[in-house]
Amino acid sequence: MNNFENQMFNPTYFNESYYRQMQAQQYNADQNERVLKVVHSFSDMLEQVDGMDAEHQQQAFLTCLTIMAQRNGWR
Repeated sequence: MNNFENQMFNPTYFNESYYRQMQAQQYNADQNERVLKVVHSFSDMLEQVDGMDAEHQQQAFLTCLTIMAQRNGWR
């Protein structure tokens, strides 16, 4: 094995704590990106709701809430 391979793949040099920290950071970055996408989608939905009368706004809200409850197993 050359020096680079030794440093990258040799368990003697493997820093498990650093690796786990990088995994946690990547997980958090992915989750934050998903939150941002949800917020943008919610904003887009609210723009559509603005053009509805009160009855249809309520219908849209209750339907969305029902779908969210079903997807999350809420009773």
